[in-house]
Amino acid sequence: MEPKNISELNDAIAQNRLLLDSVVRTLSQAIDERSSYTAHHTQNMVQLAEAFMDWLDSTNHPWKFNEGRRRSFLMSVWLHDVGKLAVPLEIMDKASKLGGDMDSIEDRFVKVSLLEEIAMLRGKMPEEERLRRKEERDRALEEIMRINCAEFVPDDKMEFLKKIKDEKFLDENGVEQLLLTADEIENLSIRKGTLNAREREIIQSHVVVTARILDQIQFPDEYCHVPIWASEHHELLSGRGYPDHLQGKQIPKEVRLLTILDIFEALTAKDRPYKKPMTVERALSILDSMVANGDLDGDILALFKESQAWEKLGTDL
Repeated sequence: MEPKNISELNDAIAQNRLLLDSVVRTLSQAIDERSSYTAHHTQNMVQLAEAFMDWLDSTNHPWKFNEGRRRSFLMSVWLHDVGKLAVPLEIMDKASKLGGDMDSIEDRFVKVSLLEEIAMLRGKMPEEERLRRKEERDRALEEIMRINCAEFVPDDKMEFLKKIKDEKFLDENGVEQLLLTADEIENLSIRKGTLNAREREIIQSHVVVTARILDQIQFPDEYCHVPIWASEHHELLSGRGYPDHLQGKQIPKEVRLLTILDIFEALTAKDRPYKKPMTVERALSILDSMVANGDLDGDILALFKESQAWEKLGTDL
């Protein structure tokens, strides 16, 4: 039935907005709940965005968002990670450099010790040599376990990996095998974080998928910016971002703000498996360094600092 008057028309518009908003929030919640490690990421970003825009209103700042632009920006925040639906969970939830391969390494080290004990019992290896090798492997395994969970791998640990990468053992058939596979060495050699180059490419592809998904949606005119704002949030002013390496004026102010919110939330998040949460002070310092490097908009970051929007999340300096 068509609306009979302006009041009914306004009610219909309001109901359609509620329907669209509820669908978007439900989809966003489904994305976050795929992984317990990012379960609150989008919700936190929405709260930061709302607090920041409320501050712009309260100070009557020239950049304050009107109602339509506010809804459009918030929808961009809700949908900015929709492409992560296509990222495998074993990559999304990779809590350590080796992932599930750590168990395989431990089993292999036990196997090598048993094989050498058999060799000793058969008179093919002196007891002293067996014990020496076992002690060295035990120390090496402890080092591997530390590197596996390290946020950053320093040069001395990289040297250790260079030395151990060629170590071999004789399997049950007397055939030489590497103590650590090439893939295991590659993953342990990840300097920072838990993802190797291939896995990082897969994670980064989520923005391309986000654009592809949102381009298929027939957004109302007031939401026409959503696909662009949501899918460009990893672009940097310097051109060092992805996927299109946009620069400077090619990146809208709303995207620049969304990028700052995304990085800030990621740095201070308490639910990431591969790092400890940073204090607000430390996170802002990193954002400052990104401004100095030409990656982020310094004026928008200054406004974000002044707004202290993070207080809505209960996080203090």
